[in-house]
Amino acid sequence: MSEQTNNEQGGGGRDLSGLMDQINAFQTLAQRNDEIDIERIKFILKHRPTPPISDYQFQELTEEVEITKRNKERIGDCSVCCCEFDLEDFAIKLPCKHYYHYDCITQWLKLHSSCPNCREIFGTDDYEYDDMRRHLDNHEKKQKNGGDPEEQDEDRSIQKQRSTNHYV
Repeated sequence: MSEQTNNEQGGGGRDLSGLMDQINAFQTLAQRNDEIDIERIKFILKHRPTPPISDYQFQELTEEVEITKRNKERIGDCSVCCCEFDLEDFAIKLPCKHYYHYDCITQWLKLHSSCPNCREIFGTDDYEYDDMRRHLDNHEKKQKNGGDPEEQDEDRSIQKQRSTNHYV
């Protein structure tokens, strides 16, 4: 397209190209900053002691289960102390379906906010830690799925709106 044609149609073909270059440069810079933030968060989480589970999370997420003949074999042993449960004992069941003696798991959760077996992470009273953990988890999901889950949901919503001509 000639420069004259460009100008006749509102012009700025070169201006638009320059703007696109600036947008691409900004996106690259933002991506690099995000990568630096992720590396910084990984470093902090690696070198910072894990905070304990919050009392609220412990109360809401755990379940006390009586050990009976029917469930003893399925429940297995407490993996913190490596001892079996006695009949009529009570075990603490975590959301990940692992069972522990009350004293064993409460001692563990005073030092950690994760399951000793599978490392499922539970909420803490340290909001800064929880935010970093959540940010890192979202980044890892994004890397695994090939994109930002929120952006993918937004893209699907826009595509649906376009196909139905209904805008929310």
